[in-house]
Amino acid sequence: MIFLLIGLDVPLGDMLGRFWVVLAATLIALLARAAAVYLLVGLLHLVRSGVPFRWQHLIVWSGMRGAIAIALALSLPTDDPQFGVVRALVYGVALVSIVVQGVTIGPLTKLLLRPART
Repeated sequence: MIFLLIGLDVPLGDMLGRFWVVLAATLIALLARAAAVYLLVGLLHLVRSGVPFRWQHLIVWSGMRGAIAIALALSLPTDDPQFGVVRALVYGVALVSIVVQGVTIGPLTKLLLRPART
């Protein structure tokens, strides 16, 4: 609900006008999350048995939301000329994360965690 209320503050035209930038920012954020998860879990494998690779994919795909990023964006001074760009990017990435990842996490879970055929 909080995302919907905050999202009403951003004109949809700002996000759509910067569609490619929002998409690039979303991919960069997802790649950064993947690098962090795979690296840290890989280091865990050196110490003890770690998280199975299938679960790592789910951790990467299910992790982005945007609450902290939105809170940080709202704390920026609004008189800065780049505030609109930052706001559109942050809200756009959070929206893509919630909608795309939220809709696809169920089917991805079923695909990755189904028993292997023998």
